[in-house]
Amino acid sequence: MTTKFGPTEVTVTEISRIHEGQLEISGLSIQEIFMGFNYLQLARHLFVKMGAEDFDRWPDPADLAYEKTFRLFDPAVPSLRVFQTCVGLVPQHENHWADALSLMSTGVVAMAFWGRWTMGKKIEVAASLSSSSLAHFFLKIFQGREPHAYETQALDQVMVIHAENELNFSTCGLRFAASTGAAFRDAIASACGILSGPLHGGASLEVMRIFDEIDRPSEVKSWLDSALRRRERIFGFGHLLYKQGDPRAVLLKGLAERLAKDSGSHEIYDLAENLSEEVFKTKQLRPNIDFYSAVIYKMLGIPQTLAPGIFGMSRMLGWALHYDEQNRVKAMITPTARFVSQ
Repeated sequence: MTTKFGPTEVTVTEISRIHEGQLEISGLSIQEIFMGFNYLQLARHLFVKMGAEDFDRWPDPADLAYEKTFRLFDPAVPSLRVFQTCVGLVPQHENHWADALSLMSTGVVAMAFWGRWTMGKKIEVAASLSSSSLAHFFLKIFQGREPHAYETQALDQVMVIHAENELNFSTCGLRFAASTGAAFRDAIASACGILSGPLHGGASLEVMRIFDEIDRPSEVKSWLDSALRRRERIFGFGHLLYKQGDPRAVLLKGLAERLAKDSGSHEIYDLAENLSEEVFKTKQLRPNIDFYSAVIYKMLGIPQTLAPGIFGMSRMLGWALHYDEQNRVKAMITPTARFVSQ
């Protein structure tokens, strides 16, 4: 049975909206947020605005004996499953805001360590979170060195762009869970399960696989022609809600261009631009957030399997906001189905 349904309202929100093709969060455009905040600044601004307290000190990540935890998993296990397991092991706080802060810092460390673990690198004990940037903390652990300022800025802004996007699939699932009175931790588990799907949180991973299949920019057209003949889905293009183009992708394109210039490495960016041009010529589709996120991940040396986990650790901010708001709505979301007789 194949039936298509349009967007359906299931709750109310004051957190964000997509209006006339633009994303607004708490009264600010995504462009204003991208230019004016790093991830921790945005978290502080939005959490305090929603009524959170005790934001003076960012909590250190929980000590989860990561190496022992990772031995439970095969290196091929999806990063979101590892992320979900690690945040589930964090001691639970009574206040969901404190819980969210703890899960954010622990999730960042877990994903950085998991990236090293899957690449066969040594896992060092995490230092206290003294940095003013979670992206800096992630890269310092993952790369095993002090990251360049342009690398930290690039990942930080990717995290900002992923922090919130209205009632997307995983956020919707989280709000369904929250409406039943589920604890924040359990609502996060629902969101992670939905985010793991390749059509949602896994799209950047699929784009990175495409880049790996194309050796050089000159091979883009032949690869695309072959993929279209096989009727393959070309991940990273088009968006259900941004019909005229994803404004977040425009911001990330500029960021990827600057990263290529600062790092002196243009190969991936040039390949991506060629692919973008060919896809638009052939299918009239523009790149979305997943496309340029994949470009930036590749330039930072982040493995493709880590992309969904980075999405999850970044979206924790938006999930916390929506969990709080749904609790204040105090109404259970009760969807219905359209019965179709045989």
